[in-house]
Amino acid sequence: ASESLAKGKEFLARSQPENASELLQGILATSVYYPEALQVLQTMKTADLLTAALAEADDAYRRGDVPAARAAIKKALKLSAGNPKATGLDRHISEMEPVVRQMQAERELMNSEDIPAIRRGMDTCLKITVLEPDPQNLFRRQAEQAKLLLDQAMGEIERNAIEKAEALVKDGNRRDAYKHYVRALQAKGLKAQAVSLE
Repeated sequence: ASESLAKGKEFLARSQPENASELLQGILATSVYYPEALQVLQTMKTADLLTAALAEADDAYRRGDVPAARAAIKKALKLSAGNPKATGLDRHISEMEPVVRQMQAERELMNSEDIPAIRRGMDTCLKITVLEPDPQNLFRRQAEQAKLLLDQAMGEIERNAIEKAEALVKDGNRRDAYKHYVRALQAKGLKAQAVSLE
């Protein structure tokens, strides 16, 4: 029993929990080493449950299921109070939640002509891609897709403004054409500057 306990601990130290478990479970209940073997087995079981809870939290968050991720984090913290991975993920979710809510609220901007609002939406999407390093995360994928659509919307605003400005210049209406050229520059991300209409 003494040898089984020692070898079991050795297997555990070498990250071979199956071998350790087999040896430790073989120690008879009548042995003086049984309580220690039982304690090691319980520690192993807790570690397995913790690993499963952390994996569940990561998976739920990756799918964008924040309530399920938080429930799994809570489970992990019950097993290991202050666990750095669980508290880190919880902190990360808390940091992401308001930005994600903002992005979701700004989805309607794709059909908008409001250049400053679209720019804010693009900034929000960019912030999410910076905050979320996992390319498989649903929120990051949504942000990347939204940013692409907002870029396209901004390009369309720029093209339309230039077309209107050129048509107004042909009609001799340079004053109104100037306004559309300024709008095109704003859509392109440039500060409105004097545009020569000569």
